[in-house]
Amino acid sequence: MSEHTRQAVLSWLDAQQNDLPVASICFKQPHRFRLRSEWPSGKQPQFFSVHEVVPNFVERAARAAHLVPTHPPLQRLADRHLTARQRSETKEAFALGATGPARQTTYKFEDGKGAWSPVLVLSSVGIRVNDSGQELEPAAEVTGAFAAVWSKVRLTVGRIWRKHWEVGACIDPALKAEILLPWEQGPLDLRHHAENVLAHLDFHEPARSLERSAGSYFPLQNPGIEVWIDRGNDSFYLNAGEAHDVIVNVQANRPTSFAFALRVFDADTPSSFVVSDVVEIDASEADNVRKVDARVSEVANAASRDLPRQRYRTAGN
Repeated sequence: MSEHTRQAVLSWLDAQQNDLPVASICFKQPHRFRLRSEWPSGKQPQFFSVHEVVPNFVERAARAAHLVPTHPPLQRLADRHLTARQRSETKEAFALGATGPARQTTYKFEDGKGAWSPVLVLSSVGIRVNDSGQELEPAAEVTGAFAAVWSKVRLTVGRIWRKHWEVGACIDPALKAEILLPWEQGPLDLRHHAENVLAHLDFHEPARSLERSAGSYFPLQNPGIEVWIDRGNDSFYLNAGEAHDVIVNVQANRPTSFAFALRVFDADTPSSFVVSDVVEIDASEADNVRKVDARVSEVANAASRDLPRQRYRTAGN
């Protein structure tokens, strides 16, 4: 890792709030931003590139179908200028938003020299769900530099893993939270949600793509998992700009793989909802615990209405 990558600080600036660093819980979208990089030494970054965070199960579905994700930046911004010594910003503001089945999209940007920004989560319904960490029992472990996106989880059968999500709103709703699981039906059917994500990204035969690449994480029947939200934590009221922490408890009663997500909706308008990152977990016996890629993937389904959507192409084309 270079000195620049270790020490550079990249920030999202709120172009609708006098270019202050982003501190809002939620944004009414589309919202306009500018970008900033501050570095201790060396040359000025030549450009900024905005990227959409791609879901882990989408990546695997693309590989299984012999597709190559086309990961060009959603926007490449070379109109940066020095605003102070060792600080560069984009000159023009640009808009980002969210569409797709999850109703929210996660972005990050890089400065062309290996440094990345924190993630930015945008919602199309005035509610957003953001990863806020995990609380682990002694026999579980999380490692990884980008814990919110590239975590490696080691989970032991019988232990409880507590997953935290921060729910924010830029409206004043009474909210309810519920858990999406692959073996549920109706609005709580995680498999159906994942298939909708793939269909939105123009995958051919999304159900088959999901089954072939990630079927073990989306079982049709409960393989011995208990997942629940803390009592009294599933219904709450937020004033605009406030946040609430929702804690989901996960316990595997035998070695297995599974996935889940959090769905938060307006109690008065149930059609106004967002779906969190999809969490993939492998559980193993205590005497045979193995590290697994349980990447906690921010489910980002489409780019903003101002920027081109993520696309997938056949390898070699």
